[in-house]
Amino acid sequence: MKRYLCALAIYLILIILGLYKLGIALYEYKGPHSGKFYATIESSAKEKQYTNTYDVEIEGNKFILYVKKTQKQQLQIGDKIEFEGKFQEPTSQRNQGGFDYKIYLKTKKIIGTFKAENIKKVGEEETLQIAIKKKIFKIQQYIRETYQKRLKKQNTALITALLIGDKSDLESSVIDNFRDASLSHILAISGAHFSYIIIMIDFLNKRLKNKKIGNIISIVIILFFIQLTGNTPSVVRAGTMNIMIIVAELLYRKVDIWTSLAVSLIIQIISNPYVIFDIGLILSYGGVIGIVLFYDIIYKKIKLKTISVTLSANIVIMPIMVYNYNTISISFIISNIFASMILGPIIIIGFLSIIFKFKPIFILLDILLSLFQDIAQICAKLPLSKIYVGTPTILSIGLFYLVLTNILKAETQCKKNRKMQQYEKIKQLIKHSKSRILQNKKIAFLITIIIISNLNFQVLAIQLNGNLLINFVDVGQGDSTLIRIENKTLMIDSGGSTDTNGNYDLGKSTLLPYLLNKKITKLDYIMISHFDADHSQAFMYVLKNIKVKNAIICKQAKDSYLYQEFLKICKDKKIKIIYVENGDNIKIGKLELKILHPQNNLITNNPLNNNAIVVKLIYKKFRVLFTGDIEKEAEELILRNNIDIKADILKVGHHRLKNLYNTRIFTKDIT
Repeated sequence: MKRYLCALAIYLILIILGLYKLGIALYEYKGPHSGKFYATIESSAKEKQYTNTYDVEIEGNKFILYVKKTQKQQLQIGDKIEFEGKFQEPTSQRNQGGFDYKIYLKTKKIIGTFKAENIKKVGEEETLQIAIKKKIFKIQQYIRETYQKRLKKQNTALITALLIGDKSDLESSVIDNFRDASLSHILAISGAHFSYIIIMIDFLNKRLKNKKIGNIISIVIILFFIQLTGNTPSVVRAGTMNIMIIVAELLYRKVDIWTSLAVSLIIQIISNPYVIFDIGLILSYGGVIGIVLFYDIIYKKIKLKTISVTLSANIVIMPIMVYNYNTISISFIISNIFASMILGPIIIIGFLSIIFKFKPIFILLDILLSLFQDIAQICAKLPLSKIYVGTPTILSIGLFYLVLTNILKAETQCKKNRKMQQYEKIKQLIKHSKSRILQNKKIAFLITIIIISNLNFQVLAIQLNGNLLINFVDVGQGDSTLIRIENKTLMIDSGGSTDTNGNYDLGKSTLLPYLLNKKITKLDYIMISHFDADHSQAFMYVLKNIKVKNAIICKQAKDSYLYQEFLKICKDKKIKIIYVENGDNIKIGKLELKILHPQNNLITNNPLNNNAIVVKLIYKKFRVLFTGDIEKEAEELILRNNIDIKADILKVGHHRLKNLYNTRIFTKDIT
């Protein structure tokens, strides 16, 4: 039975992937894009800088509704509203290897967004689903308020993340610490959290005389906890598997882990096919598969349970982590050992503190949560805690899992041989030795193919032939260009904007992932035309996280906070700063950078823009002119000085003709 269910789950995944590759999409909005709409509010308000957002249902489809904070009427779950609005389709992947917001929303069954105005409440939805959502929201609010009154602010944010999966109040620095310490899975409620829930449920069940009633109560508690923590894929996976264990006990059946995994996955796929693209789901199932396959093998060798669980899970999920986050951690064992020691007490005490509001419990919880954050912060700074690597190819990941399969086969064969009778051992040992040699050769061959498949043959050709490769990077408003010649890399400008709350950094979210997708882990040169945010800000994150050898800038006519931050980073990272002006030439192999502007006498009108670097890139007979954000004064000065500005390609200054510049024509590689 388990083979059929596992096969069905795999077939469903392959069908969905096939449809995706063929461009056949589900959950596409086909209604009017503007006008008057009617919606039902399905979530509480999520606060942004200028707006509140709500999950809403419109004609059976789910959307995100943006409402200005100036809207006087506070909307509640279940409210039926009338509004005037405009539909906005989510952006798809804009750069190779970039974030696909459209697919991300579809993993949550959300089709797109509406900006709403002139909102009127016209009634209330009264269904069981809405009633449950209202009750869950009240309980979540009660939990938040309980901790807000008794714990430190940041500890309140952490405990609500650990207990109900709400990370909205966690500071980005805390999330970064947990990620860099390889502890992100702890903030995503899954199997580890459920194990402590089950411990508490078992404790209560032992006090009941009727075991069947106890099991039914357990199922109800698990279903309630799934709803309380937001129905995320990892929670549904863990909850469904635990329910199947209880149901098997009620039916006097043996539990099969593969059946449980397959059933929980099939349920989620039927509910939402796009859930297979959810990174939380992939890591959750990958971790469980790793533990099932490799825990016994590793535990027999090291006899340490926590390390065995951590290693076996990471064997399977590490390629997924590298593909999605471009990082490898060598210190993850240390962080997970310390974290696992403290996570259990935090969760158990956390739930008890909601029921028994004794002051000593909250004092103890505050201490444990502060210690937990200290562990994440210290482990995030350990040597080799975060090593940036280029994005591996899908082929290489597939081959990696093929290597694992062969290793598993070899270990399984060894286990069988150890169980054989003495008189058969010598004969089987000879046979197994031959098999082992062939197996090792196969593994060595596969590892060689993995290494070859990760080579960038386009860049190798450039390095061998001394050719030039230019990529214009889509960074929204702003400029960024990646240039490669021989074995050197140059990036001109970075784009970049960070919101007021520091929740979005283009360097972190777009530019660095783009470079790593191109397998670039160091930059030989960067050039910052000027220190406006949309040309320089994203570089700040890049400079902090990968090696940059040289930075080319011009004399500053006006100081700015970004310029000061840049100087500090360069000093800390020992990056050489090269100051340039009109007449300077920089040679990078066969490439020449001819500086045409700024002049010795700086322009005082709008000094940041008008004194931006204008550079002509010269390669053999090919020319590209980069003009930064220069305006009329600078353009006229260049023309008056009879400076040669002839070029094959002009990067238009100050985002003029922006619609043309952002077309696909300018994303082609020029070799």
